[in-house]
This record gives sequence, structure tokens and C-alpha cells, in this order.
Amino acid sequence: EWMTVDLNGRGYRLEIADTPERRGQGLMFRDRLPPGSGMLFVYPRSGDYRIWMKNTRIPLTVLWLDADARILHRALLQPCRRDPCPVESAPAPARYILELPAADFDRFPPGKRLPGLLSPLPDRGAATAPPAGSRRSAAAPSG
Repeated sequence: EWMTVDLNGRGYRLEIADTPERRGQGLMFRDRLPPGSGMLFVYPRSGDYRIWMKNTRIPLTVLWLDADARILHRALLQPCRRDPCPVESAPAPARYILELPAADFDRFPPGKRLPGLLSPLPDRGAATAPPAGSRRSAAAPSG
């Protein structure tokens, strides 16, 4: 499943990772990520979601966003070729993780809101953004 959105004045075509299987696979084993493309990881609730670059062949800009699509943390991550691979996470509970080409790192500073991510998400119950002003559990997911 894909969606096209405007992020910070530029159009992006994003693959949606909204199941445990899709989130587990992520962008592993891909040899390139074209400009203007990426992957949006959608979680059912805010939590401590971590990323590692094992089996990821390309450097990535990774953004952790809250339920309002505000950037909590960003990292420029390089492929991991040897175990143990480092793990990166946000300092606060995130609802979404966005992976983009490495060249986009400077376009997305922490604190920036990306409302374009929220409006095109299909209505999938827990996979959509909560109403403005609502609170979600900040407990880290188990597993």
C-alpha cells in the first residue's frame, strides 16, 4: 500500500508499513531508495519504537514522530554490515517512524510538524491519528 503526500513543500510517495510483518521487513535488502520516496511505519499506539540497520543496504534519514506528526527525533543512519548493529530510538514515545533518503536529513529538523502525513492515512481504526487533544498510552510495546 502506498500514499502520496506533501512533506515540507515537496511531494513524496511513501510505502505504508502498518502490520508487524511490514514493519519487520522495512527497507531491508533494497539497493536504492529513489528521491521523493520512503516508508512510513504506522503503529497502533505511541511507544518506544527502535530502528536498526541490519540488512539495510542504503543510508537513511529516519524520523520519529508523535501522534500529531511532530518530529521528536531524527537520525542519519548508515547500513550495518557486522553484528552487533546499533539500535536507535527517540527520547519520547513515537506513533510513526518515517524513513527517507539520506539526502533529506537537513530538510526535517526536530520540532517540525508534518501534517501531510495525517490527512491521507486511510481509516483503519487504531492505525489512524487520534482526534486532536486526545491522549494515547505512552507505554512501550511488548515483544
